[in-house]
Amino acid sequence: MLDYVFVINFHIIIIIIIIIFINVLPRMPQLHLAVMTCMLGYRGYSCEDSSQAATEQMQYLYTVLLTLSNLGFVPAILVACWRWYFVEALTYLANMIFSSVS
Repeated sequence: MLDYVFVINFHIIIIIIIIIFINVLPRMPQLHLAVMTCMLGYRGYSCEDSSQAATEQMQYLYTVLLTLSNLGFVPAILVACWRWYFVEALTYLANMIFSSVS
């Protein structure tokens, strides 16, 4: 009997907290912050200044080196799967994928 009373009281408290949040949240000031990070030497507010940017040949070289370094993970993933080390294989795969995303 006491368990049911506690559960009912707990639910009433949660509902009251939700109602307070719904009433207070729209009154809070909404702050928005946007930050842009320029890559490869581009500068300016919208990354349009290319005075110190990398050349197309350097960008191509960066892409090729990143692809080759990521392909180096493929043998490690295959060996890990062959030996049933699936956690390690997943770690290598995630490292390979997310190194090219960031």
